[in-house]
Amino acid sequence: MTTIRCHEQSPDERSRPTEYCYVAQAYANGIVDAHFTIKFTTGALRGTVTGGTGGYNNATGTLSGTPADAGEAVTVTYKT
Repeated sequence: MTTIRCHEQSPDERSRPTEYCYVAQAYANGIVDAHFTIKFTTGALRGTVTGGTGGYNNATGTLSGTPADAGEAVTVTYKT
């Protein structure tokens, strides 16, 4: 299961080119937590793994993404 929460934009912010989000990805042995930004003008996605639970406690790493045909292709690199 993946949970993604993004900054809720006010009507004045909806044309903003960057969105700030939090993601939690659940695996069998725990959850990986991360934060990222996405630039709507380019589709670039960059972020940081900020920890997790279970086997991912104290995980660190990065997120990166690029536009893809079906939305966004995201790579998560982490270490525990």
